Order: sequence, then structure tokens, then C-alpha cells
Amino acid sequence: MAGLSSYARVQEGAYVNQQNSLLTYVAQTDPIWVNFSVSENDVLKFRRQARAGLVRMPKGEHYHIEIILADGYVYPRKGVISFSDAEYNQQTWTFLVRSTFPNPKDMLRPGQFVTVHLIAAVRPNAIAVPQRAVQQGAKSHFLWVVGKEGKVEARPVRIGDWIKNDVFVEQGLRTGEQVVVDGALTLQPGVVVVTKPYVPAPEPEPASDAVTPKTAAEKPVSAKSGTQRR
Repeated sequence: MAGLSSYARVQEGAYVNQQNSLLTYVAQTDPIWVNFSVSENDVLKFRRQARAGLVRMPKGEHYHIEIILADGYVYPRKGVISFSDAEYNQQTWTFLVRSTFPNPKDMLRPGQFVTVHLIAAVRPNAIAVPQRAVQQGAKSHFLWVVGKEGKVEARPVRIGDWIKNDVFVEQGLRTGEQVVVDGALTLQPGVVVVTKPYVPAPEPEPASDAVTPKTAAEKPVSAKSGTQRR
């Protein structure tokens, strides 16, 4: 079996018995397994979103797995799910999923920690806004929405998953509507605002070729505020 050998567990001249009979081991690294856990809450939420039509599952639920290393580098090869446990761990309420990755250059090593992304599910007609546009009210989250004649209103919304600096809005916002991004604390219902193009803060460049195009708009009040159109 090809792989990487560990150090000698028993030194020359040491007595070997059943308790310390392991001399060393060889770790197979190509292909390599990447294990991760999925929580019960995430599974239930994902199934609810699928039933509501907010998420479309891939055909046969065949996901591609992407991993990000500790330094932010996106591993260039995709993996596939090769095993998932049949039951939840009753101590952590998660279940184990195992993915298999090609690893010809030994970039991945046993014991290494990575961030896992499952790719293939689609959110049809999804609406996303910057995280800082979302306000927390007494009963629910809300957005300041710019309506007719530039007047703002506080619109209750149901938010979904976060992705980078944005958050999905599952209910309460329509495509094409403008929302206040910055300066929300200075607003009151009925205040008239003027919009202008919104420029998001630059993000650190990850080691990947992926680019997410965005279009947005921003608005000033007496303090700086902003809106984003999706």
C-alpha cells in the first residue's frame, strides 16, 4: 500500500507485547478521506427549505465537496460523499459524513483541519442582501425598504442562511426592491431618502478563481446610508 509512514512507535531493544505491538503505521493519502459532521438542526432546516421550494436538491443528491484549508486556500480538487452514518451521535446530535478526495501531491495530511462546503444544491430566485442591512426588532428581523417617492418603511422579513457578507431573505422582500444598507439607526418610517450606487467593502482575495458578481445601490441621509438591489 502506498502512503506516508509515521515515526517508530517502539525503539530498538524495547520489549514488544500485545499492548505495544504497533511498530509504526502507513497512512494512505491518495485518495484521502475527509470526515465532517452535520447537525440535526441543519438537516431539518435544509429539508424545510426544500419542501418550501427555497432549495432545489441535486439529482440523486450527488453533491460535490469543496474544502478550504486553514490559510484560506481553496483546495483545487473536488471530492464526493462516500459514506454517511445511519444514526445521530446522541452526545453531539450530529451524524458523520465521509468524503473522498484525490490527493496526488499530498497537500492533505491525516489529522488536518479544513472547512467543508457542499456544492450542487440550487436556490431558485434567491434574494440576498448585505448582512448589515438586516435589523433586529422586538419581534423579528426587519429591513428598511425604500418605497415610492423615496420614502422608507420598516419591513419584517424572515432571513435564511448567511453567505460571506450577505444573507438570504426567505420571506418579506421582492426582487428589485431597494433596502437601506448603512445609516439605518438614523431612519424613521416615512423619511425620504435619495439613492446612489452602493459599493461594498472589498473582501480579502481568497486563493481561488471563483468570482461572485454583484450589483447594488447606496443612499445618503443626514448620515451615510445605503441600499442594495438584488
